[in-house]
Amino acid sequence: MSLAVSDRTHGWACEAIEHLANHSLIPELAPLVRQHLDSEDEYEYWRLGGLLARIQAWPLLCELTDRALRSRDPEIQEAGEFYAREYDFLQGAAQDQPTDGDISSAVSV
Repeated sequence: MSLAVSDRTHGWACEAIEHLANHSLIPELAPLVRQHLDSEDEYEYWRLGGLLARIQAWPLLCELTDRALRSRDPEIQEAGEFYAREYDFLQGAAQDQPTDGDISSAVSV
């Protein structure tokens, strides 16, 4: 996941993950993505959001968007506002997500 948020390797990492991505991979990505949600770097939110949208990991994108919107950093909030607007079908989806860490049941949107 670190490769996906790096300036130099972001595009390559996204392509590799996209080729590997399927719904069974998404639960494996969840803990890796969540590690980066504590970041204070708005670019990590932008890059991860783009990756999650690209592989259609909607529950994780919803989680990222929700965290970004609650951030105190206006630039991170801006990323959250963008993903909330761009993927408006995610609105309210955070409440529908499983809370036990198993997001596999929330994959189909």
